[in-house]
Amino acid sequence: MKTCAILDLFSAHDHVIPSHISYLKDLGYKVTVYSPSQSFRNVSVLQPSLEYDVISFDASRYQGRNKNHFKERYLHRFQSLDSLREYDLVLLNTFRTELPVTSSLSRKLKDVLAVLHTPKHGLVQTRYRDFVHNGHQALVLSSAMGEAFDLPWVAPLNYAEDQYLRYQPDDLVRVFCVPGTVRFTGRTYSALVRTAQLLKQRGKDNFLIKIVGRHDKKDGVTLVKEIQRAGVEKFFHFVSDVTHELFLQEIINSDFVLPLIDKYEEKRAARHYFDMITSSVFLAIGLKKVMVCESELATAYQLDDTAIVHKGGRLEDGMLAALETSSRDILLRQERLDTLRRELYLASLDNLGDII
Repeated sequence: MKTCAILDLFSAHDHVIPSHISYLKDLGYKVTVYSPSQSFRNVSVLQPSLEYDVISFDASRYQGRNKNHFKERYLHRFQSLDSLREYDLVLLNTFRTELPVTSSLSRKLKDVLAVLHTPKHGLVQTRYRDFVHNGHQALVLSSAMGEAFDLPWVAPLNYAEDQYLRYQPDDLVRVFCVPGTVRFTGRTYSALVRTAQLLKQRGKDNFLIKIVGRHDKKDGVTLVKEIQRAGVEKFFHFVSDVTHELFLQEIINSDFVLPLIDKYEEKRAARHYFDMITSSVFLAIGLKKVMVCESELATAYQLDDTAIVHKGGRLEDGMLAALETSSRDILLRQERLDTLRRELYLASLDNLGDII
């Protein structure tokens, strides 16, 4: 059996690794994940049939500015990574062109695939050119990015097996979920507060907005204050300090996902349309959750007939439409999401097979 090592130098993107494992398994590879996280297996706890090995390691030796990194780089020339030569294929889960270890790996190894999470920046870097010159290849994580930068793509779709996705919509109270750490950059939290206030003024009180992720930093504190000033505290529920399993369960136990990506509301959000995926979109597809999102974002991710869309700067229109949508319509949209998920999975599998 062919072997593949998935090397993850930054655990921030470890949630996409189960998808890589699944694709590689279907292509006949035995996968070993090199992870800096001691609890990496928690990422796939809702995927018990996923088979892989895990090797934990100290990533600071390869991406930090400390004594360990100095020894690894200058004294040992990253020799601790020589064992990767034993694999038929190595996949770098996060390709960081600023890291010297990137150049070392591209020289040491024969077949490397690297995931470019921000291709616009990465493609112009000298280390990327050297990487490609050494015979390696890069891929991106959405068809929109693939088209924009003429690169092969795979979609991260694997988060939980179908038996964990059962949820019955409730017509009395609709639950909107916003996954991820609260950060204002690129996301429209203020528009969300404004929308809750407008819905309240229209007499709508049959909704709950769950913020699932850390909110103890500056932006989270600011958001709580905005909610209080708007007088809409009863419509918001914050969920933090959860395991990866409970994080996914909170999304599953919701009616709608709000990516809060709208380039007409927040200009820095524009990169999420083609140069950086928004994880909440693929979480929603993978977990078969209907999204309420800006119309051009929906088109970029092929969601036009599954999502409830609104024009730029009009989140209130989308959430109002979601509140008036029947449970039957939600289920129909979920069925179309299931079809889309399968189509994206097969296309991703074909794309990865062609690269290999």
